[in-house]
Amino acid sequence: MIPYLADFAHAEDWGPGTERCVRNGGGPVGNELQFAGVAKLAAPLGKVVFEKLGNDTEKQLVKTLDGLAP
Repeated sequence: MIPYLADFAHAEDWGPGTERCVRNGGGPVGNELQFAGVAKLAAPLGKVVFEKLGNDTEKQLVKTLDGLAP
């Protein structure tokens, strides 16, 4: 299952809302989000939204990996 997870092309299977995921030049894939200006006021709401997304991703990942188990 490690090779499955290492290939982020599969992120569409277990990442809620993921439409397309590519790996740039064989390097690691990552995201960074920084709020600036007025958007900083929305940071607490953003935290709640991203925590929900993280929880949803965890649930979908477990479901997907369970489906791969022999």
